[in-house]
Order: sequence, then C-alpha cells, then structure tokens
Amino acid sequence: MTESPNKILDKIKKEKIAPKPKWQFRLEQVGLWFLAMISVLIGSNAVAAIIFRMVNNDWDALKFIERSPIGHTLTTLPYVWIVVLGLFILLAYYNTRHTKKGYKYNTYGVVLGAILASVIVGTFLYIVGFGPRVEMFMQRVPGMEKMMHNREQMWTYPEKGFVAGEITGMLSGVGSFEIIDLENEEWIIVPVEVYIDPRAVIEVGESVRIFGEIDEPPIFEAYKIMPWEMRPPIKDIFEGKMNRQYYRGEIKAGERAY
Repeated sequence: MTESPNKILDKIKKEKIAPKPKWQFRLEQVGLWFLAMISVLIGSNAVAAIIFRMVNNDWDALKFIERSPIGHTLTTLPYVWIVVLGLFILLAYYNTRHTKKGYKYNTYGVVLGAILASVIVGTFLYIVGFGPRVEMFMQRVPGMEKMMHNREQMWTYPEKGFVAGEITGMLSGVGSFEIIDLENEEWIIVPVEVYIDPRAVIEVGESVRIFGEIDEPPIFEAYKIMPWEMRPPIKDIFEGKMNRQYYRGEIKAGERAY
C-alpha cells in the first residue's frame, strides 16, 4: 500500500530530505564511469598476465614431461588471474549499471563489452611487453606466489633432464657455455645433436631452458635449448634479437649440430 502525498511530505520535512545539488550528481556519475574504466584497465592487466602465462607454459617440453596438452592446461592455468579478471569485470558492470542511463543498458551487452575491452587492451599490453611486469608485481604480494603455478620447480631437476638458468660464460671453440641454474648450481652445457629454438638467444646474461642429461657433474649434455621467456614479437624487434645470434660460430639457432 502506497503512502499518501501528505505522509510523504511530512516524511520529507521530518527527515529534512533535500535534492542533491547538480554538481554533486554529476560528480558521482563521473566517479562511477571512472571506476568502471579503472576496473576494465585492471581486468586488461589480468588478460596481459594470462596471455604471458599461457605463452610461457612450456608447451615445447610436453613430450619430455609426458603430459597431455589438456592435462598440462588444467594443471597450469593461471586461475588467480582468471578470478581477478572476473571480479573486475563484475565491478565494471556494477559501476556502469549505476550510472545515469545505466539501467537502459543490456546486462549481457555490458558484460560482453567489458570482457571485449579487457581482452583488446590486455592483448595490447602484452604485445608491448607489460605482461611480465604484472606477473612480477603479483608475485610480490604476500601469499600470492603460493597460489600460482610454480613454473620454476619443473626446471630444477637436472637428474630428470631439466635445467634452466642464466648464461654466465661462453667456452670459446667448443660450442659450450656455462650457466647458473635456478638453485645457484653451476653447469657446463655441452651440445649433443642439439636443437636450438629459433627464439633462444645464446649469450651471457640471457636465460634458457635446457633438456638433456647429466654426463658427469658439472657437465650437462644438451639435446634441446629453449628460451626461458617467450618475448612478445614487438619486444624482440625493438631489441634486435630475433634470430641474430649464432651458436658455435657456424650454426644458426634452430638448426641441428652434429
């Protein structure tokens, strides 16, 4: 049962209800749109991190770890980033719906628009090399690292054929090089019928993943050498590192050495 006009007027007088000033209303609207855009931007960062994670997901090592693509995907999906993306898309939807004409917008249209905007901006952020920065920021958040897939753990088992680390020196004339692995152990990498991924850069200061086997510590025979991080194409172009390195002075990355 609706209240009578007299009761409504009495209520207004009693509670001293007054209309909001126009400037305050407009400021609230601007604030809501601003929060909606910030939500989409944060969602875009999540997309950039998701792309970075999935590109650098050791797909090229699946045959060595004997894991199916589906099983590997389910094991390594960046669920934290997916949840972050979902939360901020919902926040963008909430803020948009509470704007002046937000009630007129179709629910599915708003959600799909927020997802599409996040994917487009997030893809751009990944291409320009922002994905790793977002990833590093999240890893600094207390407790967050335990919730994320630990990629490094897989590459700390030289006895199983997996080594990764930073190149610290080149051994001239023999085609070998030295690395310090993820557990600060030193190894001499010796190529044996090695395949070098075209994106791998063999020079001091670069990080690589290596599949092979231990000969006699600290010698590790390499069968396949891959970059630790798959760089976005635009980053490689600007840094001039696409296929510019030579291995053993004769063999280009991507060829086999015998």
